[in-house]
Amino acid sequence: MAHQKKDGKLLFVVISVVIALAAIIALRFYTSNVTPRLSVPARKMPSPNAYDYSVAASKAIVDANSISNAAYENPKGKQTLTEWKQILDDNAEAFKTLRKGFSFEYRQPMQTWTVGTWPPFPKFRNMGRLLKLDGRLKAALGDWKGSMDSYLDVVEFSIDIHKGGNDFSLLVGTSIRSLVAQDIWDSAKKLNRAEAKAAARRLEKLMAGKPDFTEVLENCSLSTQVEMMPILESSDWRKYVPMIALNDRTDWKDRARLLTCTKSQVLNNYKNFMDQYIDSVSKGSYTAHIKVTPNYPYGKEMVDLYDRIWFDYTYKTEARNALLLVSLALQAYHSDHGNYPSRLQDLVPAYLSTIPKDPFNTKRPLIYKKTAKGYLLYSVGPDGVDNGGNPVCDSRYKMPQDRYLIHQDSKGDMVAGINR
Repeated sequence: MAHQKKDGKLLFVVISVVIALAAIIALRFYTSNVTPRLSVPARKMPSPNAYDYSVAASKAIVDANSISNAAYENPKGKQTLTEWKQILDDNAEAFKTLRKGFSFEYRQPMQTWTVGTWPPFPKFRNMGRLLKLDGRLKAALGDWKGSMDSYLDVVEFSIDIHKGGNDFSLLVGTSIRSLVAQDIWDSAKKLNRAEAKAAARRLEKLMAGKPDFTEVLENCSLSTQVEMMPILESSDWRKYVPMIALNDRTDWKDRARLLTCTKSQVLNNYKNFMDQYIDSVSKGSYTAHIKVTPNYPYGKEMVDLYDRIWFDYTYKTEARNALLLVSLALQAYHSDHGNYPSRLQDLVPAYLSTIPKDPFNTKRPLIYKKTAKGYLLYSVGPDGVDNGGNPVCDSRYKMPQDRYLIHQDSKGDMVAGINR
């Protein structure tokens, strides 16, 4: 009898433990699938909004494959100028729409993208390629001012895309600026005094309107949180969380960590991660890395992604623009005076409002040296060392033109007209 009572108590304990565990699992399942609430501050939108014109222009593009082929440096099956003109004529409506939008302020609205749909930014690349093709055709016909205008349209478009955007817009905006990294220099050298001076003024204005990277990241963080909501509302939300990191890999460690996360944890950990990263950007340099929030899957991938974008946006692209800006001003100065100035400060205020700082060393301006054949203008580059104007030339790359590209680990200076 005593044994029966003991066995009964043991059975009761076991059943109680099982019920408790089941309750805990059920509660965990419930809480992990409760969609969190997100408070989104109102975003004042311009009206008209250049963003709407950009979207409409990208939708109006005809024959994107031909545009892409023609815009590449070494297209498959080289096209004739007549074929280029036909492509541009076919896309006259897209041009008209986009350039009309340049008259207005650009601001991306807060939007949610349902699972399986994509934002319009990848299509913006085609618009950038179309502008580049327009510039290349005008250059081939000797219309250097028209060519420069089209290339500066590319610069303006790339800057606009970053205003209020998300991860996609960050990637697309920087890639669009790279489309004309070399072409814009070829046209700049052919401009006369008035054209060079006008181009410098326009570029200077565009650079002044470029948002700070911390502002871009803050908008990106909020936009991404908004875009996360329809993902978290879906029944198989864990499947789509890697989209937030623009990652389609199925790393088992990240998948396992994701299984332990609730929806609220994913949202809050992403926000905390972005807050840490933005703080790192505001205080450090692009070489600084932060400790990724442990419970945020794919956090490392996002750090790597943002580090690359940080480098491109704040350093390489800014250096490109600064070197081009000063070169245009020097060209106009030379046309007026028959020689180059002894120092860059002589360009102010007739040709430039101010001399831009070196993005890779903001404590000093770009380095300028007047030479017997002209001038040498350069940035100290990613390594931060003044190499006397010796350009980055990376022998690891087989193609000669690729050796002068600027990367995070490049050694040497970023020289005007050589590196890109």
